[in-house]
Amino acid sequence: MNNTKIKALALIVLALLTISSVSYSQNDSKPNSGKNKTPEEFAKKKTDKLNQELSLSQEQYNKIYDLMLTKAAERKANKEKFKNLEKTERKELKKQNRENFKKQMQSILTQEQFAKLEKMKANKKDKRKNKTKNKLNKI
Repeated sequence: MNNTKIKALALIVLALLTISSVSYSQNDSKPNSGKNKTPEEFAKKKTDKLNQELSLSQEQYNKIYDLMLTKAAERKANKEKFKNLEKTERKELKKQNRENFKKQMQSILTQEQFAKLEKMKANKKDKRKNKTKNKLNKI
């Protein structure tokens, strides 16, 4: 009798732990973390970050906000369009979009600001590479 009570109790505890871990893993720890942002939210966040890093003038801020808003809207519109393309075509279009965006940013920012932006992008890319390398090393 004692043995069956212990087994039942262990089974109940195991069930509760399973339920709590499943419900915990489904919680989104970062609400509105990027995928569901509106183009306006995306543009505001990106422009504010650039303003903080590059000390933009009000005119630059407004132009970059408009550019970011356009970029976000285009990205959302192109999402379906890109699904129907082959991988090489999709890569080429994305590359063209990046180059176009880079030229527009270069026309808005001063040379010093643009150089700082490029350095920030390089640092971010290095961090991503190192993070990926570290994950692979752990495996």
